[in-house]
Amino acid sequence: MDIQLTAIRRSELLNLPVIDIESKEEIGRVDQVWLDVKAHKVIGLTCTRKLLWQSGQRQSYFHWAQVEKIGTKAVLVNTKRQVNFNLSELVDSIACNELFTENDRKIGSTIGYQFETKTGSVISYLFVFQNSLCLPSGIYQLSPADVIGIDYTKVIAFETAIRSAQKYGSSVVEKITSAVEFFKEDYIPSTAL
Repeated sequence: MDIQLTAIRRSELLNLPVIDIESKEEIGRVDQVWLDVKAHKVIGLTCTRKLLWQSGQRQSYFHWAQVEKIGTKAVLVNTKRQVNFNLSELVDSIACNELFTENDRKIGSTIGYQFETKTGSVISYLFVFQNSLCLPSGIYQLSPADVIGIDYTKVIAFETAIRSAQKYGSSVVEKITSAVEFFKEDYIPSTAL
């Protein structure tokens, strides 16, 4: 049984199978997620299905209103509900965009975003600091209210918000370090330390 998610990262949605809720047929796999950067909201997704009997592939576009459920294993869509949307004003990805302050100072890079599955509303934009800043490594999150603007190459946010950003989960390095410390306490005799 698949677990229905309430929030998901864009990167976790990519490559999930898209299933028609009525026919239970697989339509394709998610390969693009369309973001309205002004509204901070996911508007739709594109899925692609490779055609075995032809040299090519078929793309299908779905507005977020057609997305019924998102689980850990699949996305269910209602193909009977027809909704049109214009892709020209939307952005597929902000991963690897440079992150700047309002004073045009480069701080780091974005790596994606997390959003509510029901509404498509962005919960947080995710970023990493550039190494030269000597700040703790890891993934940090910014509220959409702290983002001034987004385009195809750049995200601009308030410096005070960037500097006070909260970490997003634990990084792999932090988890390994924590595990090493745990085992060191239990298995290395205190006289050896």
